[in-house]
Amino acid sequence: MDTQQTASDPRAVAKAVFLDGVARRLSVEDACAAAGFSRRSLYNWRESDPEFAAAWDATVEDAAHVVNRTRMAEWAAALAKHDAELAQIAAELHEIAALALAGDAAAQARQAELQARRAQVEEAVSTLRTAIASGEAHLQRQAEAKAQADRDAAAAEDQQLAQEQQAAAAEVDAALATLEQATQRFQDAAIKRQSAQRRATGNPRRVVADRQIMQALFAGAPRFAVLIRADRKLAGPHARPLSELLQ
Repeated sequence: MDTQQTASDPRAVAKAVFLDGVARRLSVEDACAAAGFSRRSLYNWRESDPEFAAAWDATVEDAAHVVNRTRMAEWAAALAKHDAELAQIAAELHEIAALALAGDAAAQARQAELQARRAQVEEAVSTLRTAIASGEAHLQRQAEAKAQADRDAAAAEDQQLAQEQQAAAAEVDAALATLEQATQRFQDAAIKRQSAQRRATGNPRRVVADRQIMQALFAGAPRFAVLIRADRKLAGPHARPLSELLQ
């Protein structure tokens, strides 16, 4: 958001505070409370402000991504802990195996206890491995979806820019066509005026209106004068360059 706009617009400030709360993984209700507006107000702004709605969605997605990453790290830490426990159980079972086989009651009891615990830990390990695999697949899908969304947004922006360029080119073409017609009318009028003056004064001087046209254009329409210089590049293949009229 624009800093000056945010500073002068209470709603912009509230939106920024709300988005910050969402980014910190507050509930919508708590984020609204931090912003100082009701849930209804924030949802009304969401409906009326597409930019705010997009920022809201992006913030929620980013927060969810952080949560998933944090959860995955917690699962990985728990998995490492369980793997270490399984290694300890295996070592202790190996130590008491001979005693238990010889009929030592305490060793047999401990052996049964360790085997039961190993079964529990192995089940937890299996669950964690499945959850981590699923989480990694989900994060991968999220990354691919975001990359595709970025590509789509870039393609849409490129298309919009292309359309704007085409519209601008059309405006330039129309302006050049109008200027060509106006220049021709100006030249015709200048020639008629000078012809009339020549007949009236008997001056046989050659009628040349080019200098008057250029002076008028530079004085009254300097932007069009620049276009005249560039029209050989801007004009279409079948258009008559205006510079030909002014040479």
